[in-house]
Amino acid sequence: MLLLEKEHLPRVKICAGGIPPHLVRLTGALPPELVECTVTATTFSYRFSDAVTEQAHGPGIMMVMRAPFDRWLARQAQAAGAELHEGETVTTVAETPTGVTVTTAAGAVHTADWLVAADGAHSRIARALQLTPNRYLGVALNAEVRISPEARANQGAVAAMDVGDVPEGYGWIFPKREHFSCGIGSARRRMPDARAVLERFLDGMTNTRQRLAAEVRGWPLPYCGARDPLIGRRTLLTGDAACLVDPLSGEGIYFAARSGELAAQTILAGTPLARYQEQVDAEIRDDLAYAGKLADIFFRHPYISYKLGVKNRKVVGYFEELLRGDRTYRSIFTDLRTEFSAPFRAMLAVLKK
Repeated sequence: MLLLEKEHLPRVKICAGGIPPHLVRLTGALPPELVECTVTATTFSYRFSDAVTEQAHGPGIMMVMRAPFDRWLARQAQAAGAELHEGETVTTVAETPTGVTVTTAAGAVHTADWLVAADGAHSRIARALQLTPNRYLGVALNAEVRISPEARANQGAVAAMDVGDVPEGYGWIFPKREHFSCGIGSARRRMPDARAVLERFLDGMTNTRQRLAAEVRGWPLPYCGARDPLIGRRTLLTGDAACLVDPLSGEGIYFAARSGELAAQTILAGTPLARYQEQVDAEIRDDLAYAGKLADIFFRHPYISYKLGVKNRKVVGYFEELLRGDRTYRSIFTDLRTEFSAPFRAMLAVLKK
C-alpha cells in the first residue's frame, strides 16, 4: 500500500483538534504525549451571557494538535506495512477498468488497483472524477491563542461554546496545554466579515479578552446535501473529500477515520465498490441528514434552542451519548421532536408577538 502525503510531516493542519471518545475504537488509545488536555466540562453561553456549565459524564473530549496527531497516524500506517511518500501532491488521476494511475506535481507516476481519496474539502480527485458535484463549503476560522498563565489556569479543563452571535454557527474555546485553540464555524457559504466575527467572539469571552497573540487561519467545512456518488470505477472518497462533516457541530475526524476503515474493508473483501457507498449512506450520511435537520432548527432559532436544549441536562446527555458512539442523530431527533415540539412552538409564538 502506498500513502501519498502532499506535505512533509509534521505539517500544519488547521483544525480545532477535538477528538471524540469513540474515535479510539478505530485508532486505539492515543499516546499520552499527544493529548494536550481532556475536557471535563463545557460552559455554554448565549451571546456571551446566560452561561451554564455541564460536567462531562463519561470519557471527555481529548484535545490534540493535528501536526503531531497526523504524524502519529502516518507512523501507525507505516507500522502496518504502508509505504509513505511525503511531499507528493497528486495533480491528475485516471481510471481504467482494471486500475488507477495518479501523477504527482514532481512528475512521479503511480499505478494501483484502487485509490482511496482523502485529499480534503477541495478534493482534486473528486473534481477530476466528477464526484460529489453538489458539495458546498461552510466557513471556519481557527485561532491559536496565546494567553497569560492566569487565563489558562482560570479556564482549566473546561471547553467553552457560545451560540447566537455567530451566524448559522457557534464559537468555541478548546483548552490545550499552554494555549487555547479557538474559532468560529458557520454553515454559511460566504461570510465576508468572518474575521470581525471571530474577533468579537474572542473579545466576548472572559479568558480570551486579554489575549497576548492570536494566529488565525481559515479552512472550509465541506457539506453535500444531495446523495452524490462517492465512488468511481476504482476510487473511493473518504472523510472531507466525501463531505462527511457533521452539519451541526462541524466535526469530521471520526467520519474520516470510519469511512477510511469501511473503504479498506471493501477493498480487502473484494466486494463491489457500490457496497462501500451503501455502508457510508446507511451508517454515516443517513444519520448526518438528521443532524442537518437539527442544525436547520438550531441555527434558525438559536435562542429557543439554547433555552430548551442546551440548558437542558437531559438533552446534553443525549449528545454525550452521541460522542461515545452510543446514540444516533436519528434517535436524538425523534426524542427531541416528541418531547419539545409543543414547548418549542409555544415559545416561538410568544417571540413572534
